[in-house]
Amino acid sequence: PWQLAWENGCYYLIAYQDEKSPAGIRHYRVDKMKNITITDLPRDGAETMEHLDLTIYTRRLFGMFGGEPIRVTLEGDDDMINVLIDRFGDEIPLSRKDGDRVETRVDVAVSPQFLGWVASFGGKLTVTSPPSVKEQMRTLARKLSEQYE
Repeated sequence: PWQLAWENGCYYLIAYQDEKSPAGIRHYRVDKMKNITITDLPRDGAETMEHLDLTIYTRRLFGMFGGEPIRVTLEGDDDMINVLIDRFGDEIPLSRKDGDRVETRVDVAVSPQFLGWVASFGGKLTVTSPPSVKEQMRTLARKLSEQYE
């Protein structure tokens, strides 16, 4: 264990775990933990954790669902600028696209929660790259369309 984070109304224990492959940062909901034992064992991962910026780490996650960060390009209507800044911070690169559209590139842990977040804007926000994430969005759209036929 290294830190606590408050996200989505819950506390998460941010920890380093080397027993799983690959070793690395993990997070666990504190309210779901059982049988906790305090030990005198030394903590692993000091070098990894000293470089962890908790704000950046949690901005990449959606619903605290983990995954390897992937650089995603998002394009959206002008009224999405504040949404993007609120979600990813005011340091994100924004560039003007055709007319009233903007584009940004951000690192995210792609998960069903991320795809749902993009879809929640009803087409005002679009994943334009990488192709693998665009295909995941298409697959989600097809599944949803089939469910409501």
